[in-house]
Amino acid sequence: IKLLQESFRMCDKNGNKIHRQLVFSNWDHLSFDIFKKEHPAIFRYFEAIVISGHIKKIKPNKDAFDYLIETYHVD
Repeated sequence: IKLLQESFRMCDKNGNKIHRQLVFSNWDHLSFDIFKKEHPAIFRYFEAIVISGHIKKIKPNKDAFDYLIETYHVD
């Protein structure tokens, strides 16, 4: 958690975040939803959370990565 907190606060001289923090996981949607409900504070550190069970695509398949890249404009 400490590492997340520190990287979340890292900004450039203009106040823009230096690092984007996204989660991309093959977690199933049911257990993920339970975890998120029980531990909501951790999710504020992430710009986005992409769960395979939610998008019906699974890593390492190319379509899963294409979804992340296109949706969140990841270089």
